[in-house]
Amino acid sequence: MDSIKKTCLLSVAFLSITCLVVPQKSLHKISKEQKLYELSMVWKELSYNFANMDNCPGLNMDSLYRAYIPIIQDSKNDFEYYKSMQKFLACFHNGHTSASMPDYLNNQLSYPLLVTSYNEGKLYIENIGSHYSKKVTVGDEILTIDGMPAMKYINENGSVYDSESNPDISKMTYSMFNPSLTLVSFAPKAYKKRLKLEVKTADGIKKVQIPYDIDINPLPSDSARQNKLDYIKKRNLQLNRENILLVDSVNSFAYIRFTKCDKEFDAFFQKHQGVIKKYDNLIVDITDNSGGDGNAVTNAISFLVDNDSLQWNKYKTRINKANYRAKASSRLYYYKANDVSQQDKDLFYPYFYDTAFEDVPYSVFANRLPSAERYKGNIYVITAPNTASAAEFFAIVLTINPKTRILGKRTAGANGQPLVVRLPSGIEVLINTCKTFDYRGRDVSSGITPDYERDFSDIYKIGKPVDWFRKVEEYVNELSQIKK
Repeated sequence: MDSIKKTCLLSVAFLSITCLVVPQKSLHKISKEQKLYELSMVWKELSYNFANMDNCPGLNMDSLYRAYIPIIQDSKNDFEYYKSMQKFLACFHNGHTSASMPDYLNNQLSYPLLVTSYNEGKLYIENIGSHYSKKVTVGDEILTIDGMPAMKYINENGSVYDSESNPDISKMTYSMFNPSLTLVSFAPKAYKKRLKLEVKTADGIKKVQIPYDIDINPLPSDSARQNKLDYIKKRNLQLNRENILLVDSVNSFAYIRFTKCDKEFDAFFQKHQGVIKKYDNLIVDITDNSGGDGNAVTNAISFLVDNDSLQWNKYKTRINKANYRAKASSRLYYYKANDVSQQDKDLFYPYFYDTAFEDVPYSVFANRLPSAERYKGNIYVITAPNTASAAEFFAIVLTINPKTRILGKRTAGANGQPLVVRLPSGIEVLINTCKTFDYRGRDVSSGITPDYERDFSDIYKIGKPVDWFRKVEEYVNELSQIKK
């Protein structure tokens, strides 16, 4: 009996030690050799398949790879390795070229109850946990973070990880403290990280420390504690996420806003097609739509494009022909330039310089709606840097309709077909394989440039949706005057 009891005690002790050690160990699963192998694997796939090097002026892929070998190998744990991989991919400035984190890391990460916003070069507290907001509150300006000017800290710890195609996009949207968006918000629990802030308040400049005390996947013992913590400002996201339809019978305008391409929008749109059809002008607001399922907008496209046949996006993709590349290399290395015919240069050299592309064949579909049931009026699509992926696809296809005009700001440039590369570590890498064109023949790989540019971000500072509509309607009326 004593031996059994002793064995049980030793087992309990071992389990206790294991519970303490495993979280720390799980940040060190990936060996130095495997990190190098995975970087090499990603570099190889980029070399063969990435289609958007013309959006990365001055970037040499091979030089970047060599520079990242020591950075990747010397990363101190799996989380820092993932960050380094994402930073490497962010250098290609493409919304569909990025890395997602291994699932097991979620068990190791925490974040602070802090949401910040950017305005005219300054960083402000948009929301903060009530349990550490006695000194500072919503609206206060953050001057420094960990002794560094606030925006410098954000740029060095947030923006460098952003995979964005559009150089004009406000990086601040993605690099602020916001647990749903950005790497700057996360740190391993083992770091016991605290942000040291210097904040300008109504009562003067104050210093405050904000701990990363909310675990993504809390242990059962921590769940009760975390459930008691919340932001000082209650978040009402429903208004911003709901689908909205507004109408103006006097001026014959309908306004529809949706923030996700999903089944809910598809059902909402089909339900209201009869109403929309009564108005001469339709405003489609996708300024805050980051995409979703492209299939969810096909019914809307059938209704809004008055063509009997439809074709989805127009893509070009890279071509690799080993023999043509070999012929180019022999002429470049062993021939004098004047001895190479122009025909050979035109035929072979694009394969050496990775500039050979071909059209992606896409089927032509019959419009599922008869002409009498389609919309015949003017369409004004409102876009912004947040407009991405399936939402961009939606806007591009609507340009088939000659009555469509794109208004607002340039979109994110997160379009195209990404190649999925699953690494042994659990990191999943996406590599964009396409250049994207609209139906006017414009390359929109880095975003759709509006026909008429205007910043609509002030719309969302207005409280009521009906006032958003008035604001957009004012602009459309202004546009009508310009066109006259």
